[in-house]
This record gives sequence, structure tokens and C-alpha cells, in this order.
Amino acid sequence: MKAKLYNLQILFLSLLGFYPLLKFDWSSKILTVFCLISIISAILNKNINFTRKSFFSFLLMTGYFLILIISIIYASNKEASIKRIIQFTPLLIIPFLLSFTDFKIPRKKVSSIFMLFIGVNMLYTVFITYLFLSNPDRFEFNLWHYLLDYDKFQFIINKNLHHNFFLVHKPYFSMGFVLCAIFSLDIFFKSNSKKYFIQILYLLVFIYFSFWVFYAFSFPNVIALLLSVVFIFYLNLKKKIFLSASVLFLVSFAIFLTIKSKDVDVQRGFNFVKTFTNDKKYEVNDTRQEVYSSIVNIIRKSDLSEVLFGFGVGDVQDQLNAEYKNRLSLNKSKNLLYFSEEFNHKYWHKNNIHIIANQEISPTDKNNADLIVLDNLFEEVSHNICSEVIVKKEGIYTFSVFVKKSNSDKVILRLGEIDQRAVFDLKKGKLFQKLNVEKAEIKILSNNWYRCSITVTLKKNGLALIGLPNDKGDYVYTSTSNKSLCFWGAQLEKGELSSYIKNNNEQLQIALDENLNTHNNYLYFLLATGVVGLMSFLMFILYLFKISLKPINVLKVSFCIIIALNFLTENILSRHWGVMFFTFMLILLFSNREKTIQH
Repeated sequence: MKAKLYNLQILFLSLLGFYPLLKFDWSSKILTVFCLISIISAILNKNINFTRKSFFSFLLMTGYFLILIISIIYASNKEASIKRIIQFTPLLIIPFLLSFTDFKIPRKKVSSIFMLFIGVNMLYTVFITYLFLSNPDRFEFNLWHYLLDYDKFQFIINKNLHHNFFLVHKPYFSMGFVLCAIFSLDIFFKSNSKKYFIQILYLLVFIYFSFWVFYAFSFPNVIALLLSVVFIFYLNLKKKIFLSASVLFLVSFAIFLTIKSKDVDVQRGFNFVKTFTNDKKYEVNDTRQEVYSSIVNIIRKSDLSEVLFGFGVGDVQDQLNAEYKNRLSLNKSKNLLYFSEEFNHKYWHKNNIHIIANQEISPTDKNNADLIVLDNLFEEVSHNICSEVIVKKEGIYTFSVFVKKSNSDKVILRLGEIDQRAVFDLKKGKLFQKLNVEKAEIKILSNNWYRCSITVTLKKNGLALIGLPNDKGDYVYTSTSNKSLCFWGAQLEKGELSSYIKNNNEQLQIALDENLNTHNNYLYFLLATGVVGLMSFLMFILYLFKISLKPINVLKVSFCIIIALNFLTENILSRHWGVMFFTFMLILLFSNREKTIQH
């Protein structure tokens, strides 16, 4: 009976390693069964040990969780509090099993489960690559273009994901990839096999997952991989060889980084870091900046008790949303449109066209004007981009955009209903036709740019639309030739046309619309449980580092580096995938009570 229960524990722990490929509720059920079997096994075999040391270990690992439970008392949103505690339950049960039960995993089984985990992650990369290759939209650019820009790669993948079965979010899968790479490199150094092809195979696996980490470029995981690799070099190589190997690896990374220097996330990552090193403003375009600014405001307005004990586990999101709304109300812009210079953003709905970003010099002498190109030739359709306009108050509104002729010389603007529009002739610089608009104007600017605008009376919600008509000015038509125009600086304003200004509240509005969380687990615990809860959570992380370093265990240390860094930019423990990764690795790495050979 004892052996059967133990084998079942190992089986379900192995199955838990399939979480990257499993539907969310499946991995939850597997974890639940594993915990039940472990508790039953411990009771039947009388392996539950309540000692002073085990109690101390348990309190270090769960002190923050116990404070979260207490915070339900003073949280206003009880329903959200209960839901969050239920979601966090594995973070209480797993430390209980680690502290009080005698569940051991031999090194060979740990290695076997890790090899299985590597196989699962390889299948995951094959699956997302298949999603990319099977989508015909990928032919918009060549493969080299996608290698330089992971975001475009993921955009194509997301088009093929018609359900919530899998998560394709790079910070989360990159955590597993880093550990797969580190495990393979560690085995490469420790393997005593005389079959050199096995060592070469492990080295290739390390290179494979390192490539994916660098390609996706989740900033914390790239740093975690670099630190972990240098740490392994330090433990396994002599001083001169260590320095040479480290320099070679870092140079290889620098070359890769140079190749990907135009990648949006690479630029955003470095700009985000630079914003904390000096007073200069850098283009980040990351909603995290607005989230963190909102958190700072919340803390500044908090009283002493809220600073010490937080707002309660269920009130964090409510506090954030209230601050998002408050900041939006204090920083209103006359331009009611967001992403008025980024027409490739999902804010703009694309109808039978595609956008090529940053293809032309804009009126501001920057290379940030977009090219809009017609799609679906030989079909009777309209070709446009549009965004919904929410009319809060009836009145006169003006919609404008800067346009430059490419291989088409007419543009259509619509505001409101389908019959509220005007067509402009860019070849002659004149209004071509208008329909049910108060005013339609075209202003000639330098470098063949025009500013086109229409003024209409809006009584209800409608569309702000920019389209490519045919030579007759038709809204819907069959095109037999390609058409394109350059656009920049769209503006929707109350009243008559005025000078253009970009609405810089777009990231803050996204934060509110998408109910963005703290995107930082440390800040989450600070808001939920105050300084007391945050200190308890930090003690848990430091405790994991301590038992990873005495004796030194490369995988444990790497895991600690990964979570410590990712907690800075993601609310890892608030997502199912994050909880699965965290608990799976806690069980696999920290259940092993066998003595580890010290380096």
C-alpha cells in the first residue's frame, strides 16, 4: 500500500509537469489529487512530523498567506477576497506537505521528471510554431522579419487561438524555458557518460531553450538566464576558463541583442530601465508604468494603518481601478482618440486592409507615419480602419487626420453613421464629395502632407473611420488594383477643428479597460497586506534562497532567481499558470531531503 501510494504521488507529480499543454482546470485537478494522495499517504504511514523546526519552516513559507486570510476581516469586497484565497490555496497546502510530511524524491526521479518537463516544453514550442506556420497571415512578412520581432510572431499565433485552452504569454512560458536550459547545462557539466553525443545533446537542448528565451525576450527571464549560466560557470570551471566562458556567452548575447535591437520589447525593456536611472523621458509604451504610478498615488494617500496592514486581499483591484479613473479625470485631453499615431494597434479595427508601421516621415519630421494598404482585391467590400466613438453628450464633433498620397489619391473620413462622411482628393488638394456633414476641409501642408477633417453633429455612438475609396469616391466597391495611403495623427474633438495634440492617456485607459493588476507580486502584497505582509513574503523568498545555497543546488538557486525577478514585473501568483509553475517546482525541487553534494 505504501509503495502504491508513493508511486501515485510520483505519477501525479509527473502529470503536473504537463501544465503548459493542459487545460487550466485539468492541471488544477491533478494538483488536487496529488495533495490528497500525499496527505492520505502521510496519515496512513504516520509520516506527519510536528516539530519546532517544521513549524518554523511552515510559518516562514506561509506567514504572508495567513496575513492574507486575516485581511478578509477588513476587506470591503468579501466575494473577491474568498475567490483570491481559494486561488492561493496551493500556496498553503504545498508548504504544509514540505514542512510536515516525509515525502522524498530521489535524485534520479527528479532528473526523470525534469526530462519529461523538458519534453513537454519542447512540444509546447512545436505547438506554437505550428500555430504560426499554419496561419496564412504570416506571409505578410518573411521569416527573418518575424525572427527579429517576436510580437508579430505572437500576434499571428493569437489569431489561431480560438479558445482559452492554452496560454501564450511569454513571461510565463519563459520561466519554464529558463529552468529547462539550466537543467540541461548543469547535466552537461556533471555528466560522466563516455558517450559524448549525450553531452552534446544536453548542450543542444540548452542552446535551444536559450534561443527561445532570448527570442521572446521577457526581460526578467533573460536576466535570470544570464545570472544562472554565469553561476553554473562559476561552480564548474576554473577561474581563467570561467572568465573566458562568461565573456563568450555574454558576447553571444550582445550579438543576439544587436540583431534584435529594433524589437519593440527589447527597446521597451531598456527604456523602462533607463527611466529609473535619470530624469529623461523615454518612449516606453508599457501600461506597467501607469499601473506603478497609480500604486504610488494610492500609497501616498494611505493612512498609517493602510500602509502597515494594507487594504485587504479582495480590495486591491478595486483600489487600482478607482485610482485609474481618478487620474483619467484629472488629466483629460481634448483628443478623444487613443493611439492616434499607432494605427497598427488593436484599438483600430481593420477592415480589408493591413498596416505597415513607421513607413514614412510624418509632419513632425519623425519616421512614425503608417502606411495603410488595401487587402482582398476583387471582392465588393469596404477598406478602412475604424474605432468606436462613445458619445457622452450630444453636440458638434470634428474628426481629422494627416494624410499623404502613396499609390492612391483619395481618402474617405466618416464620423458617426455610414451616411456622415466626406471624400478628399489628395491629387488636387480639394474636397471631392461630402454627405451629411456640417463642414469638410482639407489643408495643404509641407512635404505633400494634407490635414483632412469633417465636422458633424453626433447624437449617439458611432464610428470614427478612415478609408480608401475608389476613384469615384465609393465607400463599398470591387478593387482590381492595390491602393495605399500614409496616415498620421488622428484627432476627434468636441467642437471645431483645432491644432493636433496626442492623447497620452492611452496606456492609463487600457489599464482601466482591462482591469490590469499590480503587475508586481511585491506591490500586490504591499497593497493587500501592507508592510507587514510584504515583509513576510520577502522572508519566504529569502528562506528559499537560504535553503538553496546551503548546500548549493543549481536548480533551486535558478528557480529562486527566476521567481524573484519575475515577481518584479508580473503578478505571477495571480495567474493559474504562475501558480502551477511555482507549486510544481516547489514540490519537485524542495521535497528532496536527500543530501546534495556541495560544490
